Amino acid sequence: MAAFSAWPILAMWYYGAGHPELIERHAGIELKANEYRYRTLLRVTLGLFQFTYGLFLINTVCVAPVFHTVSVVIFNVAMVVHYLAVSLHMGFRHPLSRVIQVMVWTAVFGIFLGAVYPKSPSWLGQHAFWLAECLGLTMGLGIAPVFAMFL
Repeated sequence: MAAFSAWPILAMWYYGAGHPELIERHAGIELKANEYRYRTLLRVTLGLFQFTYGLFLINTVCVAPVFHTVSVVIFNVAMVVHYLAVSLHMGFRHPLSRVIQVMVWTAVFGIFLGAVYPKSPSWLGQHAFWLAECLGLTMGLGIAPVFAMFL
């Protein structure tokens, strides 16, 4: 999983915090007075994501269930805040902003449904959490490669 997610994570740094000028130039966004705070928010959310995602990969549910759960919650919240900040900075009229919004809210909704769906002997009852986790990670880690299609 770590090898599979390495490239999207690098793309998040490149297209998100590392070079927000790429997005701004493409979207025609003018620099604002609070630009420093926005860029700091991008770096903090990505740094927090990177650290807690690493903890998630190291601490499996079988070894450290509480630590695993806490790191998952933190890295998910950090990514949602990061991508929503990028989307709001671009403005809702830009197509990339809309794509980000759809992917973020699909991930959030999927993870929520997987967490609250009752466990049961049925196929869906046994696999709802796993399906939601796959959907959430696919959407979350897929946003950065989608950036490349727009830039």
